[in-house]
Amino acid sequence: MANYCDNKLTLYHADAEKITEAINAYNDGRFFEQFIPQPPKLRSLDECRGDESTAALIAENRAATGYGFVTDFREKAWGSRWDIGQKEFGDCEIVDANTVNFRFDTAWKPPIAGYAKLEELDFEVKGLYYEPGNKLAGVYQWGSNDEHRDWNSAEDLPDGLDDAFEITAMEEESRGDWDRDN
Repeated sequence: MANYCDNKLTLYHADAEKITEAINAYNDGRFFEQFIPQPPKLRSLDECRGDESTAALIAENRAATGYGFVTDFREKAWGSRWDIGQKEFGDCEIVDANTVNFRFDTAWKPPIAGYAKLEELDFEVKGLYYEPGNKLAGVYQWGSNDEHRDWNSAEDLPDGLDDAFEITAMEEESRGDWDRDN
């Protein structure tokens, strides 16, 4: 089971149609697929026929696409094994015609590779993230990832992270639970 990484993403694009495209893809739960599509010949294990071995499928995928599994592509191109969007937990706030805020979960870490690809498509990207299980938090902006691991207090983190994710309150609650149970 994955540790969930909470992400807040602000996207800006000079072309308002690109923001509309991003909102629609996010609402459909296929945000990265829209902008960074998987190779069409990359098959998932779910597509295995009863007589086809996993090893054969991996070999076929590698020959056709360079990736053994769908998740191999996603991890490298998106930085996440899951696509993002309004599934079980997600939020979309339209700031103006050229700017939108998204909130979503990813597995274990933020989708930094996806952010970098979006910048190649002329999006301005600001991503805040917090994964409490591994004490991972940071800010991605202007192609730079200011990542922090195993900090001592939220005061050690970049400005805005504590407010964005209420890290101090969550850690105090967690400490209180531990003190009460031990």
